[in-house]
Amino acid sequence: MRVRIRLSGGKDNPTVRFRALPICEDLGRRGWDVGIWSGTEEADVIVLQWGAFDAQKASAKAPWVIFDCNDAVFLDELAWQGNAGDNLCFVDYFLGASPRITEHLERRFGKHRVSYIPDVVEPHWFDLHPQPHDGMRLIWTGMHDNLHLFEIMRPALEELARRRDFTLVIVTSTHGSDKKSNAERAASLPCPVDFYPWSPEAIRREVARADIGLAPLPANEWCTCKSPNKPAMFGAGLLPVVVSDIPSYRELTDDGKLGAIARDPGEWVTELEALMDDPERREREGHLLRERVRRLYSRERIADLWETALTELTEWHPH
Repeated sequence: MRVRIRLSGGKDNPTVRFRALPICEDLGRRGWDVGIWSGTEEADVIVLQWGAFDAQKASAKAPWVIFDCNDAVFLDELAWQGNAGDNLCFVDYFLGASPRITEHLERRFGKHRVSYIPDVVEPHWFDLHPQPHDGMRLIWTGMHDNLHLFEIMRPALEELARRRDFTLVIVTSTHGSDKKSNAERAASLPCPVDFYPWSPEAIRREVARADIGLAPLPANEWCTCKSPNKPAMFGAGLLPVVVSDIPSYRELTDDGKLGAIARDPGEWVTELEALMDDPERREREGHLLRERVRRLYSRERIADLWETALTELTEWHPH
């Protein structure tokens, strides 16, 4: 079977790193003919990432079209309404990148046309070992325009800074799409901050030197649909996590059994203080979370899920 994937961007794009290139490599090792779609070649299955606007074009090149759907559908140019009607009628099957996205898809298109496939956690995270460092270090990392999501932490950070000594480590791009400095935005937070420009090497280095991973998100539908990739990466790197209450984070932490879920500033302060004061708990939860991440999001498991979805598509949706 010839499977081709339309990429959503360059090699540093998260969807490409976590949902496209690993699948091409891993399914290829299993004997599948998987590669990147040129936009013109014919295939048996074409997988569309980053919107379904090419669905009609893809349907002329392949008998089966899959829409691999993540929270990008909430972007203005890819909004749900923009992907409706003429575009989605050419899609045969849907992949949801998070539990909440999958719920949306199942409600709209039926469970028989939808599979939940999380993002891959890259294998090198499972080999990461903590490195010596001074003081308590909390870490957050994100894309160039996502630092504003951290604003919900401002009241908790202000209170925590009055009660504890710590440094907040932020790894993100130097500027947002508005050209404003993310280092200046980070410096405005009410606690000591170490800012590092985003790179794979910087994230890996700083996770190894951190004590607790943070994944705060505002309470809106876009954020509720996000995947667990950020705290899953922290967990694979042996960090305990404190996260907002969204479905993918509940899945990752086993409903808070392997990490703390915080719903308001008071809970953020309480949960962070509890972890700060208990190094044995931090080490224990870090190791347990690494094993859960390995079970749920390793390349081997995600490749299994893709094989199941592709087999189900061709067996249950014959053309």
